[in-house]
Amino acid sequence: MTIPTCALSVGAILLVVAGCGDDGSDDAGDGGSATVATASVEDFCAVLSDEVEPEIGDDNGDWLRALDEVGVPESMGEKAREGRDLYLELGFEYEGRGRDSFDPGTLSADDDTRIDAFWAYGTDQCTLYSEDE
Repeated sequence: MTIPTCALSVGAILLVVAGCGDDGSDDAGDGGSATVATASVEDFCAVLSDEVEPEIGDDNGDWLRALDEVGVPESMGEKAREGRDLYLELGFEYEGRGRDSFDPGTLSADDDTRIDAFWAYGTDQCTLYSEDE
């Protein structure tokens, strides 16, 4: 399966602009897993590439749940894992409300970095994985 690198890059840029602050709680949020499963890179990339240019506020709950359930590859760093968790939290919170429902000015610099790390990992690993097929 080939991942549209441009789509992930655009999605990452839009998410960076459209982020939101973390409330600091340990609660994984609506649909978020408290314990994250370990996924193969192949399975992770299959789910990640299943949505084109995702943005917070889209009606993409099934994709968010699949991304939550598949887990993360062991090679994903801590900052990228935190970005994944934050992205899922925001995605579930704003799911189906529309892209304009989310205030991009509320994302802290640290949260911005975490979400960016998640999308950078996905872009790098999934592009590498698709080239190996």
